[in-house]
Amino acid sequence: MTFNFLTFSLIICLLQFSQSKDIPQDLLRCRPTDDDCLVKTANDILRSHPNGYPELNLDNLEPFSMGVIRIKGDSSKPINFDLEMTNLTISGYSKMTFTKFSGFKDEPKDLVIDTESFVDEIEIKGKYKVSGKMLLFPITGDGDLSVKIYGLQVKFRAKPKVEVRNGKEYLRSDYYKIKAKADKMTVKCSNLFNGDKVLSESMHKILNENWQVLFEEMHEDFANHLAKVNGDTLDKTMKDFAYNEIFSKDLIRCRPTDDECLVKVANDILHSHPNGYPELNIDNLEPSPIGAIKIKGDSSKPVNFDLEMTNLTFSGYSKMTFTKFSGFKNEPKDLVIDTESLCDEAEIKGKYKVSGKMLLFPITGDGDISIKINGLHIKSRSKPKTELRDGKEYLKTDYYKIKAKADHMTVKCSNLFNGDKVLSESMHKILNENWQVLWEEMEASFDEQLSKVNGETLDKVMNDFPYKELFLID
Repeated sequence: MTFNFLTFSLIICLLQFSQSKDIPQDLLRCRPTDDDCLVKTANDILRSHPNGYPELNLDNLEPFSMGVIRIKGDSSKPINFDLEMTNLTISGYSKMTFTKFSGFKDEPKDLVIDTESFVDEIEIKGKYKVSGKMLLFPITGDGDLSVKIYGLQVKFRAKPKVEVRNGKEYLRSDYYKIKAKADKMTVKCSNLFNGDKVLSESMHKILNENWQVLFEEMHEDFANHLAKVNGDTLDKTMKDFAYNEIFSKDLIRCRPTDDECLVKVANDILHSHPNGYPELNIDNLEPSPIGAIKIKGDSSKPVNFDLEMTNLTFSGYSKMTFTKFSGFKNEPKDLVIDTESLCDEAEIKGKYKVSGKMLLFPITGDGDISIKINGLHIKSRSKPKTELRDGKEYLKTDYYKIKAKADHMTVKCSNLFNGDKVLSESMHKILNENWQVLWEEMEASFDEQLSKVNGETLDKVMNDFPYKELFLID
């Protein structure tokens, strides 16, 4: 009973990616295989456009016109009445929530589109005329109809076919199937039995106590009717848009206050572009150079050595996962950007030179160093300032700080004690059994260097993109 709603959302999720100038540009853009993004977009549009989408020739959703449905009685079934429903509308579409939207591919061959959604309550209203029997009880009437469905869960499958026109591929409706379940349904009909109150109340009691039977019997007829409406609507909207023009491989743009989308985009960049993202001025991430770290010995501390690490690289960005990305606003004034992220395993590699004491034990060496960090938790805060160029506002880092914590750390240094194996193994044991002490001493320098490198990377990204072109601004 929700075919047209699903058509509306399917069309929106397709057309939002078109490069046509006639398509609204304020829509969250998704890749065809990004199911989470498709789900989010469908839900956002339903909430934002309950009165329809004129730019896409889509009609009002609240209420949505269904037209006429006729059901023919069958003496072999519990419901054996002829029912004609006219001037039908459905209310509640804008409150429906998608939980699944999948099946699109880079190429439109053999597409199988599956969606799942639910809505707490919808209502079907219109005129009705009925004559026949309901569970052996006679029923007759002619008047107004209201059907309320609670806890409606819908699974929808579409298999669009491809048409080639002028060398381009277009989608066209071919196969649709729906499965729906409901937690409850109630029916209210005016003028049953020509207004006889006693007979009407008795029949309403029968209808609503046996709503499952009524829902099951009516479901197929509703689905068959709405399948045609669904296909007609899809064909009307899709006929002018070639498939390879519908989806874009461009970076998703988010609304500045949509923290969930920002987290997803940040993770997508990290996981999909470990070798860099030239379009955003992002260099190779794996490994990423982080320069040098120097630690000065302090005789009052357990770690009393001078350590210089150079030619350092950091590996692990592509495995990092953001869990928080917030603080942007529609206007870039007084921004405070906070992020939180987690990396299961990171590695710092480079050259080292050390001389001094570790927990009163002498340490000396000069060679290669590898520091593996497990469970690296990073919190960052930035306060970018705004620069005005050619009438447009650009961000530039002004304050950027990182605070890192680790669950565990191991250190491996070549050529400790000029290669003495016994002394080297003993010192490695001391270093790794007391890794927390070592981490505390190098943490501030690590935070400072990572802050500097990340700030410079952020500047390179923001330098070429005005603030309002980075985001979808309402």
